[in-house]
Amino acid sequence: MDTTCRATFVLSKGSTREDVGRVAGCYPCSFGEAPVEESDQKVFSGKRILIVEDEYYLADETRRRLEDLGATIVGPTAKVGHALGLIGREHIDAAILDVCLGDELVFAVADELEERDINFVFATGYDGTVIPAKYKGGVLCGKPIDLEKVAAALSLYSS
Repeated sequence: MDTTCRATFVLSKGSTREDVGRVAGCYPCSFGEAPVEESDQKVFSGKRILIVEDEYYLADETRRRLEDLGATIVGPTAKVGHALGLIGREHIDAAILDVCLGDELVFAVADELEERDINFVFATGYDGTVIPAKYKGGVLCGKPIDLEKVAAALSLYSS
């Protein structure tokens, strides 16, 4: 079976094409039982990551893996309104956003994160065509996500 991860890349202020090159080699996305690398722990250690995901098991697995890597999780939440409230109340370093949250789309959350200059990635099982044109420079990765690639895309390596 051909499993691929499609990605386009967020260029935050000050980023370069070389930053994009770090994640350009996206390979099949899977949690699997890949060993936790020491460098992955350094990347996420102390970071506050917002998870907006409506699939409970995927949100919980993402939460668990990020906590294992030293991150503090904000959420997870499956509702746009709740995510916006968290953004207003909590310090957030980066976010992982499911595009389709039941009957809601996550783009209001993406807009608020952009307004606050907080990096994020879209995670979706859908084709990239569900992302509006204004986000075409953003990161899109299929599910389940690969945390190393997410970290590189969120520019956490250099933070």
